[in-house]
Amino acid sequence: MDAVIGYQAAADAGFLKRLQVSALLLCLAAGFAGAWIYWPVALAPLVFGVICICIFKPDWGLYFLVAALFFPYAIVSEPTFYAADIILFLVVIGVWLRRVREGKLGLTRTPMDWPIAVWLGIMALSLVNAYDVTRGIVNWLRHVQLVLLLYTICIATRQGHAQKAIAVLLGIAVVFSTINLIPFIMSGGVERIYGIPRVSFNGILALSLVYLSARICFETNLRRTTILIGATVLIGLGLTATQSRAAIGAAGAGMLLMVSIAWRWGRLHNVALPSRRALQFIAAGLVLGVAGLILIAPFFQITLNRFQAVGSASVTLNYRYFLWKTALAGYLSHPVLGIGLGQVQVWQNILPNLRLQPLGWLTFGLGTHLSFLKYLVETGTIGAMALLWFLFRLGRLATSVIRRTMTLNQAGHRIGVSGVVFTLILRVFLEGNFFYATAGIMEALFIGFLMGSHHDDTGNQSTPRAA
Repeated sequence: MDAVIGYQAAADAGFLKRLQVSALLLCLAAGFAGAWIYWPVALAPLVFGVICICIFKPDWGLYFLVAALFFPYAIVSEPTFYAADIILFLVVIGVWLRRVREGKLGLTRTPMDWPIAVWLGIMALSLVNAYDVTRGIVNWLRHVQLVLLLYTICIATRQGHAQKAIAVLLGIAVVFSTINLIPFIMSGGVERIYGIPRVSFNGILALSLVYLSARICFETNLRRTTILIGATVLIGLGLTATQSRAAIGAAGAGMLLMVSIAWRWGRLHNVALPSRRALQFIAAGLVLGVAGLILIAPFFQITLNRFQAVGSASVTLNYRYFLWKTALAGYLSHPVLGIGLGQVQVWQNILPNLRLQPLGWLTFGLGTHLSFLKYLVETGTIGAMALLWFLFRLGRLATSVIRRTMTLNQAGHRIGVSGVVFTLILRVFLEGNFFYATAGIMEALFIGFLMGSHHDDTGNQSTPRAA
């Protein structure tokens, strides 16, 4: 009798799964048909299907979230909301509705709780100096939204599911990298190509390369290793096409760190594969590096010309110098709590005398192009110290996950995620998009995957907290 009931339950579960897949395919077909015949009303089933999946099947909604990172086109301008923001909101709602049904209303305790709380609190406190309070509140809520994503991923995502989500991200990155190579080759390596994903593309590719380098070092299956190597080459060429100096440098540093960790891990655990792959990776990297220097010589000539043309208003390097000087002036005006979160885009109203500078009118609305400097000027010395504490604890968490990784099957994914987090910490001091726009969602995803790995190691359970 029990066997019959179990068989019937399995059959019902299979029927429901087939029904969900069929509904999803119908929604997609209707949406694409509507786009093809220019009938916007037909997009309604697609939108409705995505909303239902994100709320009732948030694990599937995570795949939509990853795909939306490659389409950073604003749905609403003021304040700016992208498709990824909407999907993120729906996925978070879906996960927490499921937890309500399960009777689990608390957050999972992690080593990042206090650093996150202090950082958010100081960012909110900095708004007392804000010129545009509305902009500051929206920016703060954006950070809260990403923090919720961290805990959502930590709670809801198992290691296998995390690997599937990252596989979707890598697959889309390979497709767009391949597409972008065509105009890059046609331009002779002179033009910067971002393509459909726009400027955020370079950050996605840089982090993808770091993760892939770790997976290659620990992958035991020859077929999967070949696929991973092919993906690494294509994504590496796609990153070269963007000609982003900071992203290429961060990717190179992150990949070097990954192969070093893989070599060290193999020696400590007496496993030959990671150490051997690390040495092969370095040798291949040297060969490809020399070939790359020859093939992309125009890129280096362009970089050299930029440095030689310092002083000209047309050189982006001078924009950065001016933005950094402006940020320093803003920090000195409010050194304790800063000028307020989200205020660097309206600095012309806070420091009106700088509008008379030669590059003043050309840089209205721009940020600092350096994440640490952004938080330093916006949240002051106290906020910068809170950010450094957050980054320090994040680095310790990544180190702890690596040390707790004991099996070869787990090492590729877990060390890859840790390496991405190390790269994110490095990029805070190299680039200006930490926790910003759609790139911030990808950063939050990987930090959430890391927190989830630590949660799996320690075996902590969700602990209810007072609302």
